[in-house]
Amino acid sequence: MTWPDSGTKRCSDGTTELGECPGPSEPFFGQDGNYEIAVPSYTERDGTVMDSVTGLVWEKVTENVTFTFAGAQEHCADLAAQQLGGLATWRLPTRRELVSILDFGHTTAFQDIFTINQDSFYWTSTDAAAHTSLRWAVKAINGSVELVAKTSIRRAICVGGESGMAQPDLSFGEDWVLDRSTGLVWQRFPSTSFAWSDALTHCEELTLAGKSDWRLPNAKELLSIVDDRRSDPAIDLEAFPGAPIGGFWSSTPVINNAERAVLVSFSNGTSEDHAVSDRRIARCVRSDE
Repeated sequence: MTWPDSGTKRCSDGTTELGECPGPSEPFFGQDGNYEIAVPSYTERDGTVMDSVTGLVWEKVTENVTFTFAGAQEHCADLAAQQLGGLATWRLPTRRELVSILDFGHTTAFQDIFTINQDSFYWTSTDAAAHTSLRWAVKAINGSVELVAKTSIRRAICVGGESGMAQPDLSFGEDWVLDRSTGLVWQRFPSTSFAWSDALTHCEELTLAGKSDWRLPNAKELLSIVDDRRSDPAIDLEAFPGAPIGGFWSSTPVINNAERAVLVSFSNGTSEDHAVSDRRIARCVRSDE
């Protein structure tokens, strides 16, 4: 499976949103809006939405309803009983599946074709690695991925299919890690800490393992190597030995705030935003060919 791009064409100079993204060799080149790699399209049919990249079929949410975690599970079971879109296997998405439809180029994190409600967290079926009372959820207003209590009231969007999207399928060499589930190749040992603009430049200029097409990963790509079965760090330590638990820069500017960019904390796999002047770790990526 190819991992779906975030679809954004937005770029920032660290202060304002730019009318056009920077060109090669210009400051701030290499951010999310500079690359279109596997941008999905979505097809609506019979109350469902299909993703052209992953093939996943999603519920099109049309009602203003909130649920506890148990209530969200019941909602998906009801859709299965109704055989929405001709499917009898509706369920809550895994963390990785819900991340796959994030769109950081939209005014909110999900495109309007999926839901009418962009004001709350959406449940996933994925447990927190060290806290069974918590579940992963995605905040629709900005795409942040956080842990919430199972008893809290959130929204739900269901996905069709009997089993969840696979965890990262990793193989590695001396300097690189290939995730066969996404086709992405990762820098095995991260670089030092940078301000955001310097992290972009560092990855664009990196030559490693005989390749020079490295770049800073976008937020969805970086979230794809979180291993939600682990914590401190939330990553496969055989593939990424000695991985630090700090925040790693993505190439994605924050929705509606050009002075901040998305980072992923590998202590537990949450995503958050920080000022682009902050110094954070960089782990570069390239697409396998």
